[in-house]
Parts: sequence; C-alpha cells; structure tokens
Amino acid sequence: MLKFLWSEVCEKSFQDLKDKLTLAPILTLSEGSNIDESRGTDTMSASGPDYS
Repeated sequence: MLKFLWSEVCEKSFQDLKDKLTLAPILTLSEGSNIDESRGTDTMSASGPDYS
C-alpha cells in the first residue's frame, strides 16, 4: 500500500490554492446589460445593435 505524506508545506500550498479559487472576484453583468443568452454574447457592437 502506498503511504501518502501531507506536510505543512503541502497544507499551506493547498490553502493558498483554495483561497485563490474561492475568494477570487466574481464577474457580474452591470445593471442594464443586454446579453443574448442563446448566443452568450452582448447584442451591442461598436457599430451599434446587432439585429440579426
């Protein structure tokens, strides 16, 4: 049977990684954003609305 060693260095690295993954800022849409959910893209472009 393989013995697994979990050192203090492993624990610190794990906690650092966990913090980075769970405490990262969450991207949200600003109020009034117009997203076409079927395409997952913003319906506005630099040249104006995309009515296609």
